[in-house]
This record gives sequence, C-alpha cells and structure tokens, in this order.
Amino acid sequence: MRRYSEAVKADVRRRMSPPRRQSVAQISAELGIHIVTLYNWRKVWRLQGEVVPASEKDPDGWSAADKFTVVLETAGLNATELSAYCRERGLYPEQVERWRQAAQDANEKLKEQKELERLRAQDQREIKALKKELQRKEKAMAEMAALLVLRKKGGLLLGGRGRLTSAVHRRKAIELIGEAHAAGAGLLSACGEIGICLRTLKRWRKACLGDGGGHDRRKGSHRLVSHKLSEEERQRILLTCNQAEYASLPPGQIVPALADQGLYIGSESSFYRVLHAHGQVHRRGRARPPQEPRPVPRLRASGANQVWSWDITYLPTTVRGIWLYLYLVIDVWSRKVVAWDVAEREDPAIAADLVSRACLRERISKGRKQPLILHADNGNAMRAATLESRLEELGVLRSFSRPRVSNDNPYSESLFRTVKYRPDYPRRPFASKEQACQWVAEFVGWYNHQHRHSGIKFVTPQQRHDGQAVEISRHRAVVYERARQLNPRRWSRSTRCWRQPEVVWINQPTDELNEPGQLPLMQAA
Repeated sequence: MRRYSEAVKADVRRRMSPPRRQSVAQISAELGIHIVTLYNWRKVWRLQGEVVPASEKDPDGWSAADKFTVVLETAGLNATELSAYCRERGLYPEQVERWRQAAQDANEKLKEQKELERLRAQDQREIKALKKELQRKEKAMAEMAALLVLRKKGGLLLGGRGRLTSAVHRRKAIELIGEAHAAGAGLLSACGEIGICLRTLKRWRKACLGDGGGHDRRKGSHRLVSHKLSEEERQRILLTCNQAEYASLPPGQIVPALADQGLYIGSESSFYRVLHAHGQVHRRGRARPPQEPRPVPRLRASGANQVWSWDITYLPTTVRGIWLYLYLVIDVWSRKVVAWDVAEREDPAIAADLVSRACLRERISKGRKQPLILHADNGNAMRAATLESRLEELGVLRSFSRPRVSNDNPYSESLFRTVKYRPDYPRRPFASKEQACQWVAEFVGWYNHQHRHSGIKFVTPQQRHDGQAVEISRHRAVVYERARQLNPRRWSRSTRCWRQPEVVWINQPTDELNEPGQLPLMQAA
C-alpha cells in the first residue's frame, strides 16, 4: 500500500477546502491519488470538524454537514473575525448568517420532525413493500395467462428445429409473440413457448420489414459490379436536362417525371454529378448565394450619454414556463443603469416608453450636436418598428449586434451576470411582479451608488457619470505616492495606476484601423 506524507495530505485538504473547492475527481486527476483514498481522507477530516466540501458547487449547494460545520466554526467570532474567515474561504457573511438562522430553526423543530419522518418512513416502507408484492403477483399472473394463450394458439406453427418455416408461419409467430409481450409476457419466455430463440425472432422481424415479405433472400456472397456511367449515358443525361420541357426543372423534378414516362436514365445524384462536371449547376432566379458576414459594429464613447446599450433578460416566477422580463439600459461609458423596468411580456412599446423616460431624465433632446447611439442585439423588441419610430422622434441612432454574436453586446451581458450572481439574489423564483420590482430597485440603487466597478477603476457608476471620478482617482494617486515616499523599497516600479479610462469601445479596432480616415466609428441605422 502506498504511503503519503503529511505534506501531501495537507495540500489535498487545502484543495478540497474553500475557497478552492476542487472536486475529488479533479484532485485525483491532477495528483494521481486514487479516488477512494481521497474520499477516505475527506471522511476523516469531516469527522475532525474540517470544512472540506470537495465540490465545485457554489457554497449554497454544499451539504448540510459542511454548512453546519461553518456555523460551528464561526459561532464565537466577532464581525471582524467573521469577515476575515469568509474571505479566506470564499464566502459571504450573509450566507453564514442564513445558514446559522436555518440551523436554529431546524433545531427548534428537530424532535418533532424526526418523529414525523420516522413514522412517515415506516409507512412508506410498508406501502412500498405491499406495492412491490402486488406488482410482482400481477406481473406473474399476466405473464402466465399470456403464455397459456400463446401455447394454445401457436402449438403447430413451426416445423421444428432445422426445418424451414414458411413466411406465413413466421409472420403469424411474430404476431402472436407481439400480442403475448403486450399482455405482459417476456420476449424470452414467449419465444420459448413457440420453440425459437430470441435471435431468430429478431432475424424474422428484420426480414419482414424489407420487401421480401419475410422470405429468406440470402444469395451467397456479394459480387463486385461496376456502376460507372458510360459516356453515352452521360451525354443522354445532359441532353435530357437541356430539353425544353426540362430546362427550368432541377434533377429532383426531372427524375420522377422520367419515371412517370417509364424511363430511367440515372439517379438524382448522377444527374447532379453530370451537370456539375459540365458547369451547369448554379443558383437561378431568386436563389441567392451565401451572404457575406455583417460588418463588425464599432462604437466609441468618450463621455456620458454618447452610447447606451440595452437588453432584456428573464426573471423566474413560481409558475413553470412563465417568466418576468427585466429591461435594462446602461450607459457604456459610465456603466450607469439609466433606466430599467420589469414587465410580464416582451413588448417594443414598453421598450420605447423606457427609452423615452431615460432620455427625459438625462435631458437628451433631438437637437444634440452628437446624437445618442442605442446599441442592442437582434431581438424582436429591438428590431420592431414601434421602437424605431420612437427613436427617430428622439433623435437617437440605432446599432445592432451581429447575429448570434453575444460579444457585440458585452456591457449588457456583463450587467446581467452581476444581477444574477449577487449574494442577495433570491434563491427562489419571484412570487409577483411587485416583488421583482422591489428587488430590482434595490439592486439598481446599490449598483449605481455603492458598487465600485472594476472596469472604471473602482469608482461607482454614478460618480463617473457625474464627473467626480477624475478627482477621486487623483486623490487615490496622491495617497499612494505618499505611501511610496514613506516606504520606497516596497515599490520596485511605479504606483498603481488610478487614471480613468478616457475612451470606451464596443469592438475596439486593431492598430491598423486607428489611422486617420480609416476608422469606422459606428455602425448605426
């Protein structure tokens, strides 16, 4: 038996524990340790009170034992110690509090639930045993009755082992076995009553599915026959296709028409091969060749209210198959959510009203020197004429992503990811539209005024939208420069860059396109 050092075991325990939470299979593949050994180690560590989920699931998907272990470990910690504990293990304090509350609630009703579960489990075991016995007896009785009927009907059908069975008797045997099987008899038992094996039944069924009617059509070994068309046959196919009555028809129509006249010259694929060899296979009429890919939309924003992006996502409800629709409009430059709404349907009229309210709130009028660009994907609500006419009234240009390219709308997609991965995102579906609106309103307030966005140097979207981000970044740079002067050896290079990004792109062009006169700034309609 192979022995492992304590250092190896400690490394495995770190991999299983939060925040890494590697699965047992992944650790086994990386370190070459047998999976049974890893499970045994995890069992021992759990008995010692260690939190080793050994699973890539999010913490809310952990087992109850792992959650309870976390609650026990954090029972005596203050707020600061709890925060450090959560950061070390990739948890949120809100999750630990929910688990602690769940443990307290479960402890209050533990005895009553245990007794009810014991009685319920005992009843279920008795019911399951009775049902199983009843099903077994019913199945045995049905099989016996079906076999008796089969024995009575099919006694003299076959000639015996080694004798040829006619096609009529084969079809009759297949029919009787099918009836017995439908009545509850097994195929093996039914075949035994007839006097054949299961393999013979399958062979007979396969023969009856063809055109031979169940007869034995074996003709010995296959012969190699050349199917190549002669030159005369190829010329005949070409002349036939170019006749006046077939000039406008494809081979798929010509071949059946010839068959109606009692003629066979070649198959449809042979017609296509001959026509293709003579350069006579092309798209005609309204049939268009493959379209060129759409140009890449390139949008540039150097300030607030220059480029907006919007999209719609689903919010689950308590009714399966029914969804709420979350409309979100975001300013690409500042990342601020400028408008949102929750509706029970996807409607371009709702989107038009939402954009109108956002333009009114941000004081965007039709007479602007630089018109606002609204970017979206190719959904029905985005392409609708209702929204198009409203945007024309507001003086807003439209821009669309390429079909099936989600990277063309990255800011809305990233925002939806932030929405649905918040720690306080409801674990259960929304019970009503009002509940969803209340949660979204709280999220938008947190996102715009409290969330420090990594894409804009960790200032809030509202601060960048209002123009306060530059001064905040300048103050941070001063703080870092003072710290560097106090301890210059801690900085081998320059201090952290807090400079705000001046330009934000959707699909930033390459360096070759950055030359003057070559840059397509926008793809708008």
